[in-house]
Amino acid sequence: QKDAGYTVWQDYDGPDGMRAYMDEVVAANPDLLKQEVIGQTYGTDPEGDGPDVPRDIVALKLTVDANTVADNSRPAVLYSATQHAREWISTEVSQRLLEWLIKMYREDRQEIVDLLGSTELWFVMVANPDGYQYTFDHDRLWRKNLRDNDGDNMITSADGVDPNRNFPQNWNYDDEGSASITADQTYRGPAAASEPETQAMIGLYDRVD
Repeated sequence: QKDAGYTVWQDYDGPDGMRAYMDEVVAANPDLLKQEVIGQTYGTDPEGDGPDVPRDIVALKLTVDANTVADNSRPAVLYSATQHAREWISTEVSQRLLEWLIKMYREDRQEIVDLLGSTELWFVMVANPDGYQYTFDHDRLWRKNLRDNDGDNMITSADGVDPNRNFPQNWNYDDEGSASITADQTYRGPAAASEPETQAMIGLYDRVD
């Protein structure tokens, strides 16, 4: 599809990637959008031949006077996308929803004007930036983050944690909903909330009700 000119998908790191997009959309809408870096990833270098460069995990707050009204001062909703790296469509849906809400506000659609004046809408459009970028550069079907489980400074099938299985609630309850084997697609991690991606989301939950 890409060879045929279908280039809708955006990676994370590129000049027109999601990280750059978030900077741009916030800069274009300072009355409605505030950007918060809620954490940083491992940034593991997949080939082991360069430095590990952490990636920002970003949350956007959409509300009227986003940069002057304190966080958690209005009822809040969270839209979280792409915990699993290969699920590109969830980032696209989140992005399109954000843009639609901004467009409707600019067009004075009254229900959206009222909504953004009374509610905080938080968007984490890529909750797993390392894994997401890895699906563009190396393995389209990669699911997990890029924890180097075996410490060999490379990313292989033995590596990664499923961030969606790493939250403390019922962590390690059994091996049906998640796995203790590192190579498994649903590997839960070495401990509850061990992963920076999970910690970032928990921090956002603690920050905003």
